[in-house]
Amino acid sequence: MSGPWRALVEGVYALVEWRDGDVVQAPPQVEGRFILKDGLIVTILSNLAAPGGGISVTQYGRFTLDDDRFEYGYDRVANFQHTREGIVALPMLAPGWRGFAVSILPDTVELATDAAAFVFTPAGMTYSEQGICLRRWQRLRSAT
Repeated sequence: MSGPWRALVEGVYALVEWRDGDVVQAPPQVEGRFILKDGLIVTILSNLAAPGGGISVTQYGRFTLDDDRFEYGYDRVANFQHTREGIVALPMLAPGWRGFAVSILPDTVELATDAAAFVFTPAGMTYSEQGICLRRWQRLRSAT
């Protein structure tokens, strides 16, 4: 992948909003990090407001990105729901490889399918499905 727009996509993001149906949660009830860097994708989510005691999601994988295509897949997962009875394993979010078309606009990069979209701006990123924003992330600046 080439071009200055790569800096709009790669980075570390902090979760600032999690939508589940009509309910929108924010930290500290939900927390998370989303990392896209050097071909590595990492998603870490914690939803303490989830029914039954909370959900923890940790997924690691790989991604490729060029001027017209973004693809990613998770290789390792540790997803759990915390219940009164104990901890229950949850399935992988987005199993298999997912592919998205790339649209490069001034100060915006959109990675989209018919059903889902990541939209990256200098301030952060959103993830939507069926046109509904499910997660909103703030870009974290590196300390240099």
